[in-house]
Amino acid sequence: MVTEFIYLTNDNTIDLVLRSDRVVQDISLATRITLTFGSTVIDSDVVGLGEGQPFDNTQTVSATEAALHPEVSEGDPKLVLDLGQQSIPAGDYDAELVVYDATHTHGINWGTIPIKVV
Repeated sequence: MVTEFIYLTNDNTIDLVLRSDRVVQDISLATRITLTFGSTVIDSDVVGLGEGQPFDNTQTVSATEAALHPEVSEGDPKLVLDLGQQSIPAGDYDAELVVYDATHTHGINWGTIPIKVV
């Protein structure tokens, strides 16, 4: 898996398309998202979920993105992480992603994402 980067104090984002059994999941139904970096938890209940928030679950894959990444299609839902303004210690992490929705109130653990925070 590719290592993603969070540049503290910058506006760079990480775009994720979540798939289960090769089927893209509708992230717009999420009610809460957590991303854990060691002992630091970034929680959408605290920092925000939705358009323009650190966890933006309202975005879709553009035609340009789909052309560059044939494994996704234009219009697929995606999660955009804008975490450069969060208090995350610099370092290398396997950040654990958990997504909650009305059906999965205890959350679905999507595993870890290799992330370097600089």
